[in-house]
Amino acid sequence: MISVVMCTYNRERFLRRAIESVQNQTWTDWEFLIVDDGSTDGSLEVLHSFRDERIRIFSAGRNSFYCHTVKTALQECKGEYIAFINSDDAWYPTKLEEQMQIMETHREYGACFTNVTLVDDEGRDITAQCPQMAGVFSTIFHTQKDYLKHFLLHGNTLCHPSSLIRRDIFERSGGLQILFSQVADLDLWVRIVTMAPIYVIPRPLVWFRWDVKSQDQVSSSTTSHLIRTFNEECIIRKELIERLSDREFREYFQELFENPESATPLELAFERAFVLSKCMRDGCDLKLLGYWKIREVLEEEGAVDLLYTHFHKTIYDIYAWGKEHFYVDPWICQKLAEGEQKEAILRQCQKETEDFRKLAEDYKKHSDGYAEAYKKTEAERLIWKENSRQLEERIRIYETSTIWKMTKPLRQFLDWLKRGK
Repeated sequence: MISVVMCTYNRERFLRRAIESVQNQTWTDWEFLIVDDGSTDGSLEVLHSFRDERIRIFSAGRNSFYCHTVKTALQECKGEYIAFINSDDAWYPTKLEEQMQIMETHREYGACFTNVTLVDDEGRDITAQCPQMAGVFSTIFHTQKDYLKHFLLHGNTLCHPSSLIRRDIFERSGGLQILFSQVADLDLWVRIVTMAPIYVIPRPLVWFRWDVKSQDQVSSSTTSHLIRTFNEECIIRKELIERLSDREFREYFQELFENPESATPLELAFERAFVLSKCMRDGCDLKLLGYWKIREVLEEEGAVDLLYTHFHKTIYDIYAWGKEHFYVDPWICQKLAEGEQKEAILRQCQKETEDFRKLAEDYKKHSDGYAEAYKKTEAERLIWKENSRQLEERIRIYETSTIWKMTKPLRQFLDWLKRGK
């Protein structure tokens, strides 16, 4: 049996669709445990409108956030598997059945996930409009090593409401940690993948609501959420490295080693610090994690000598780390990027101003020449006009003269001869 778990808070608008998507599953051997986390809208009324003996409803009374509240349902689970669904998301009808086929056939997998379709508040498919977010959940690896390396260096790639987890694996992993409100799922995935391989069905079986402008959706990209994600991921990454045995650490991360020959506990302790210093999050350097770790390692006997003989570094190389900005969270990165953008705009404005100044100088230089040429041309025009006037006067005098009148018959005769020819 599958224990489906949901925690909801003020999701009256989306709640019915989420619950009905579980009821419509082609896999019918499930129980559905729903905890209301102190909703102040009509969520409880929606919950109690369902008459299905497989659905059990709990009320937290007051809002305590997801990781604390959901434990109420997890303590009541009876299934051999646990599946999570958010109260504003929904499942494709065959989601559980397809996952169970995988999990029952491959007992080695600790959990199974799927790709997702991103939808907006109206349920419209916005996957194509959000390629970056869609790309996160469509990134699939095939080994524990590759998943752990991605978790460490880049972050999450598994969608929480797509998960189906063996209950014994979930319980042995320690479950969801109350401290984390932003990336509790990443923390859980790290511990599960450390224990067992996982599988991701490479097609969407979940409608995952995504609204980047929402202030109350945990997965939205608000400034506070980005900063909190950064802080929580710092802890998760440090614990990931410290949780692994020397054998596991060497197996999973040797390609990131400063010296691939590292094997002794002290050598590997240095390597843990160096690997942590290479972590990145949305372009933000997490070298502070490595700095914390290397501080501990340097106090070990023979550490400074080993740093030189095995890694070809001196203590001054480590001191050089202290010149860098360690704690650069997404908000700071954003502000730095905005500052760089403003500087680029300012430089462009300065360049355009300088170009305009040069153009103005050229214009003035040419305009002075144009003015001089205009004066000369105007003088010539006046002379031409006066000459024309004098010529017209001569023609007028000539046409009114006696000789012009006397020769008129002769001119007419000559015209007649010309026409005759």
